[in-house]
Amino acid sequence: MDQSLFFTQLHKGKPEWIPYDVALISDAVSDEFVHQLVQTEIKNPEKVIVTIDHDVPNSTIAVGAKQRMLIEWAVTQGIRLEKCQGIGYLRVLENNDLIHQVVIGTGQHMSGLGAAGALGITCSEEELLDYLKKGEVLLPGWDTRILSLTGTLSGGGSIQDAALYLLHHIHGGDYSQTLIFLTGDGLDACTRDELFDLCHWGHEAGALSIIGSNHMNIPAEDELSLHEVVPMVIKPDDSSVPCPLKEIMSPVSVQEVFIGGCRGGKIADLRMAASVLRNHKVKDCVRLIIAPATSSVYCQALQEGLISDFLDAGALIMNQGCSVCWGKAQGILDDGEVLVSTGSYHYAGCVGSKTASVYLVSPAIAAECAITGRLYESGKDS
Repeated sequence: MDQSLFFTQLHKGKPEWIPYDVALISDAVSDEFVHQLVQTEIKNPEKVIVTIDHDVPNSTIAVGAKQRMLIEWAVTQGIRLEKCQGIGYLRVLENNDLIHQVVIGTGQHMSGLGAAGALGITCSEEELLDYLKKGEVLLPGWDTRILSLTGTLSGGGSIQDAALYLLHHIHGGDYSQTLIFLTGDGLDACTRDELFDLCHWGHEAGALSIIGSNHMNIPAEDELSLHEVVPMVIKPDDSSVPCPLKEIMSPVSVQEVFIGGCRGGKIADLRMAASVLRNHKVKDCVRLIIAPATSSVYCQALQEGLISDFLDAGALIMNQGCSVCWGKAQGILDDGEVLVSTGSYHYAGCVGSKTASVYLVSPAIAAECAITGRLYESGKDS
């Protein structure tokens, strides 16, 4: 059964309680949530996965204590534990067949699991505790929209830029409680990691979730051409609306570059960055921080010589995990500094000082910034 038929049958136009297949609990939850969790009777512990991936190694005593409570609870309850193996979303994709699965969690990137044909639902901590008790999730009555991606990338942009272009296209639309399906010949050659990039912005777009599928039998209501994709950027505090990089009219001096996170730390992302950095040096005024997303990505990057390329360029290699994207422990910004990042957050104070600025770009653009020390469209006169 294809995804469109499966989720159309599931949808009945009104809220409905159904069993969930996987529940993700990460160390990004609050202390209060953990204290309530350890006193909660879980109905289906075999469906729960605890991931220690955000603040690793722990940056404070308090964080360490919270993580220890999560770990000990998981062990005593016989719950699957992913400890320091990398970003939870991507680890779940690596190790599970999620086709037609309903996956719940508090993370804002649950839509990324649509890359595997799953319905990723972001819920509040209060809702998650309730769902864990019941063994069911309350699905809203949703609308569906079909977006067809056509053509191939030919305008100098990458699949990361295509993801930002997609967000630019649908942002601000009335997509509340909407399940968006991506289809079309533009997806034909996409890997699972590339589909993750296209799907994971669902929360930012205001959609219920996004699912990538090459087997849709429903006509598309809208069409986007990948031919039109150019290098994109999300500017600081700009309500997550991407714009073409060429709209930055003068060079922005950069003090830190981060290549990592679930959006920029996959193996294809590291290959892209290494191809730009190879035989170049990081600008003296720039700190380049690179964090492979998962342990398997780290090992693959080592085997391919990418880690050596990064070290030769002058980068600092961090452990697998969320790293600077999480913004609480690694690569903290000083007042007025500028970070160019492949992470997912850019609000004031997300990586240190509230007077610092964060720009979100593709791995290729981030690598260029590390070499030049500025954010600007390649080829422009400064």
